[in-house]
Amino acid sequence: MRTNTTNSLRGWRVIALLLAVLALVAVSCGNDDDSRGSQTTITLAVNPWNGSAANVAVAAQLLESELGYTV
Repeated sequence: MRTNTTNSLRGWRVIALLLAVLALVAVSCGNDDDSRGSQTTITLAVNPWNGSAANVAVAAQLLESELGYTV
């Protein structure tokens, strides 16, 4: 009898956890129309090690073309 009660409680806990995760995902996917009201200029730093310039170039391209920011 104790095993059934433990499994039943575990099942409810799993369901509650999944609902909480689903709620967090739903909230994080919300669209805030005011977020694009004032554009931000982003400054990227190029560090002196190999590959840094390539990383910055990719980030700048994505920020400008996909997200519409000024870099």
